[in-house]
Amino acid sequence: MAQVVLKHAASMDSLLSDTDLDIATLLSVGQEEDDISSNHHYHGVQHVQLVGARFEGPEVTPYPSRDKTESPLVFSNVFNPYVNHRKEEFVQEDFGNVVELRGSDVGAADVKYRVKDLRTHEMPVIGVYIDERICPGFKYRIRQLCRLNRYQFNGSALYLERIGQGYGRRLTFQSPHLNINQNIFYTDTHDGGYGFSIVAVEAGASFTIWDADERAIGQALLLEVNQRQAEINSHIEKKTVCKRVVVAMKVLVNFTSRRHGMMSLINEETVNVCGVAELEKAPRSSKAELKSINNVELPIYGECHFYPNAED
Repeated sequence: MAQVVLKHAASMDSLLSDTDLDIATLLSVGQEEDDISSNHHYHGVQHVQLVGARFEGPEVTPYPSRDKTESPLVFSNVFNPYVNHRKEEFVQEDFGNVVELRGSDVGAADVKYRVKDLRTHEMPVIGVYIDERICPGFKYRIRQLCRLNRYQFNGSALYLERIGQGYGRRLTFQSPHLNINQNIFYTDTHDGGYGFSIVAVEAGASFTIWDADERAIGQALLLEVNQRQAEINSHIEKKTVCKRVVVAMKVLVNFTSRRHGMMSLINEETVNVCGVAELEKAPRSSKAELKSINNVELPIYGECHFYPNAED
């Protein structure tokens, strides 16, 4: 199985080879879902390179096995494992790309589906087939496949509460009302299926910044977060569901500490960064909790960690 390695680079302007994927194209901050460009520069993680693999062959991609022992900087499936990662898929939506799904692969009825228009960060849901990474307690944004910019719940990201049984499984999401919940739909309602994208962080969240020496050096406010957040790992540890998600953000940072005792030239600035969000859902909790955003490279300070501030 091919490995994907996150690498550092100074610029994203140059085109990549057939075996290179531009992470800024997938995770460019401030772009609309269908207006993707690679003109943004990110500190830290800049692009990913596929080692020992070229995407040639049939357009139907089988369900792959997943390695659950990835290190923070080496991942086996940074992008959607169902989709052939051809460069043109990041430039325009390819409705002709066909993905074959089998219900027996996820412990359901032995039914085969062929879906189109699945984006690289999305997980498929259709009929009895629900991607095994989709889990109650996590927040998702759901798009109807083969319908450009047609989203469930007006594009809002909601926590998944329950997954029903049967052929057309009922999916129930969080609702502000206690006596009635209209945030539901069935997996067989739309013939083309659905693409689920996990939402680990959203704009407006604030964090305390810790450097590599485990010192609190400032505060960070997320101004913008790209919607294309890619889940790269999911596992269970002591009955707690843990997920790791690559995110790209525009962040307002306010430094309150000086590096090595020297006066900082910039106390406040806005930067584009990438990081890996760590989510955990405890067995007795109904919602997953964001623990931290790691591997965030900030100017001067280098690799830092973002820890969420307590809610006011």
